[in-house]
Order: sequence, then C-alpha cells, then structure tokens
Amino acid sequence: MIAWGIDSSSWDDAVDYASLEIFPTEPAPGAEFVMTTWHADETLHPVFSFWKKWALHPTLELNKVIIIHIARDAKKGNFIDKYLRAS
Repeated sequence: MIAWGIDSSSWDDAVDYASLEIFPTEPAPGAEFVMTTWHADETLHPVFSFWKKWALHPTLELNKVIIIHIARDAKKGNFIDKYLRAS
C-alpha cells in the first residue's frame, strides 16, 4: 500500500494498525502481509516509479494496480496517465 499526498502518513499508519489488530504478536504470514510506504513531499512521478520498480510482495506476484484517489475533484484519467508514463 503506497500512500501519497496530504496526510499520507495517516493512511500508512491506519493500514499498519489494522494489520497489528489481526496479527498482534507476529508478522502477518504470506499473502496476508501488507507492506506500506508513504510519500507526503514527493511528486507523483517518483512515487509511481517507485511503485513500478520496488513495490514487491515476498510471496505473491502483484499483477494488479488499484489507485484510490480521495479528493474534491475527480482526476481519474490524470492519475492513470501519470502511472502509465512513469518509468
């Protein structure tokens, strides 16, 4: 889970805390493991590049991308285009 933008560290923390609720005494096993990062002060290009190059799971192949954009104005095409152009 990669969070970007305003309060992105809060989203990162929320996912981490949810994992701790389910697995309080040991790391989440296999497919249940969720790696989180947050990128508050970066532009989207390096975040999407990081996502494409380094977002890996230790036991699963990640072959789907889900972009959740929470804002007043929808920019669906803009985010998809930026993701596709990131190297």
